[in-house]
Amino acid sequence: MQQVCIRTPARADFMAGMDDSSSPRSQKKSSGRPTQLHPSTVVPVTLSITTYAHMSPNSDEYAVGKRIAVTRELQYSIHSPGRFLLRELFHVFSNVSHPAVREAFCRFSGGSKAGESGSDGHNFFVVPLFWKSTCDLVAVTGESNYERDILLECCFEFATRVKQLLSSDNKNGQEPRCWVDFTDPASGYPVWSPRGASLYPDVDGGVRLMKYNTVLAGCCKILQHPLWGTKNYPGTLFVAGASVEQLATALKFAATVAEWPSGIEIVPSL
Repeated sequence: MQQVCIRTPARADFMAGMDDSSSPRSQKKSSGRPTQLHPSTVVPVTLSITTYAHMSPNSDEYAVGKRIAVTRELQYSIHSPGRFLLRELFHVFSNVSHPAVREAFCRFSGGSKAGESGSDGHNFFVVPLFWKSTCDLVAVTGESNYERDILLECCFEFATRVKQLLSSDNKNGQEPRCWVDFTDPASGYPVWSPRGASLYPDVDGGVRLMKYNTVLAGCCKILQHPLWGTKNYPGTLFVAGASVEQLATALKFAATVAEWPSGIEIVPSL
């Protein structure tokens, strides 16, 4: 949990295609693959105040084993990955068997035909998360490490809520239509899915999706948030099989509702 630097030999491939997605070169006509080459923003930046109650990290010597309430500002947005990023995500989630994920990767490889459901590439989404921290995370101190522990718990709580909301159609032991996962900010590997051959670097993802700048902290790069500077903790959520409206509703509830009604259902039952 103390690790803040993520290195990957695939970074050069991951950062490929960073030119403007509005360029004519960013569009390619193909009958079997998504025509969009570069990531695009589907739902713009949304800011929310979150308050989660969870167990205090072991690094807090004054509150070990106690439940504490943590209030932080959260920013999220929804993006369609495009073919270049989807190619990288295939190696991160190559061992995922969920039909919605396999369909997205099948489209990437040209396995589906134009006009088929979801063939426009808009049922696989990337949701970059940014939590505002109380201290500058460039420094590696006891205070900043404690802050990372707290924000990692917030990230896990938020992702868990989104997963629960989008999996509300999971009845009689059937696999839910929506798949949700997020990558551990400390390691870059999926939290709930089997590991693939590659990891996902949140910092490079923030540069690619949000066009944010970075600053060097030793051998590591830290994202420079336009409002919070280096007082931010990034994370990334991945969703397949949900519509934009379903995902946006789930994100809103997960961020703003402390306790939602037991019968709430974001995804209609089959």
